Amino acid sequence: MFVRLIHATQKPTEIAGLAAYVCRHPKEAMDLSKRMIALSDDERERLSKALSSAITSGHLSVVEHVTFSFFVGGISRACSHQLVRHRIASYTQASQRGCDDTMGYVVPESIKNDEKVCAAFRNAMDLSLAGFRALINMGIPAEDARFLLPHAAKTSLIVTMNARELHHFFTLRLCNKAQWEIRELAERMYEHALAHFPALFITCGPPCKNGPCMEKNPCGKDNA
Repeated sequence: MFVRLIHATQKPTEIAGLAAYVCRHPKEAMDLSKRMIALSDDERERLSKALSSAITSGHLSVVEHVTFSFFVGGISRACSHQLVRHRIASYTQASQRGCDDTMGYVVPESIKNDEKVCAAFRNAMDLSLAGFRALINMGIPAEDARFLLPHAAKTSLIVTMNARELHHFFTLRLCNKAQWEIRELAERMYEHALAHFPALFITCGPPCKNGPCMEKNPCGKDNA
């Protein structure tokens, strides 16, 4: 798996801070908007404080003006199926209909660590791929032959989320109860997001990081 941040809103604190500022000081915000390229240190501080106040009060619509785009590769289709359940986002994913069949597949650690089980798993993957190729050779369209391809098949995609949805994504997927692959994906995305916009993401994480666990069956680990 690899995750690369390919684009993010520049000056996120200033942009989100201006959005927070316009709620209470529209005239001053209009004046500040004219000088966003060259704000003074005092003006940046004012916007930073406005943003901090908005985040503390739960007024997170202001951070929706900040977006992140990630290139994600080497995850399974099982993982991407979970990812696209987060609907306030944009996705463009590699097509199994138009791509070749050499992208490989993901092997879970629970399978990889058992030699006998791993051999059976890889055999099943090979049979699936062989069946896919056989159908293609028999004239079956790739869009139908791909029905044989497994959830383990690797895929690549670009995902774009605004900062508010990304914050929600991390709340759910950084939890120890989340499925291991999407949790790893969330961890890598979080590293990029935190480095770019620490004012929002420094306190981000599963509910137990800042309060009680919300799971019916807690994992028993302290993330704080």
